Amino acid sequence: MAKRWQIVEREGVTSGWSVPRTPKTVEQFDSEEEAIQVARDYVTEINVDNALTSGEKEASAEVFFKDAMGIYLGHLDGKPWYMKHKKDLYKDVNGKRITLNKAGDIVQDPNYFELEKKGEVAVRPVPGT
Repeated sequence: MAKRWQIVEREGVTSGWSVPRTPKTVEQFDSEEEAIQVARDYVTEINVDNALTSGEKEASAEVFFKDAMGIYLGHLDGKPWYMKHKKDLYKDVNGKRITLNKAGDIVQDPNYFELEKKGEVAVRPVPGT
């Protein structure tokens, strides 16, 4: 039997994973790529398809999807929309200041402080396939 894929979500790091209960997301998919596309559409539907202005959407985003580029928040104004660092982040190491992230860099860490109250969407193999 071929491996199948599913979309799962959780409300926060301490919550368990569950399958979102929408007609598109309860399906199982034949390829990871197909599941990722539906997961992206689901995140866009939740975060972007509302009456808020573009500037208000990030603060009100409810879920995110971690992909190869970083923390995906949806498709906004025809382009992929990723959470970005708002300011430079430094770390002092042996008396030297090292830049960890620059303002405008795409956030990579799903534990980033601005994501604390947002749900996470992921794609995983269906257990047993």
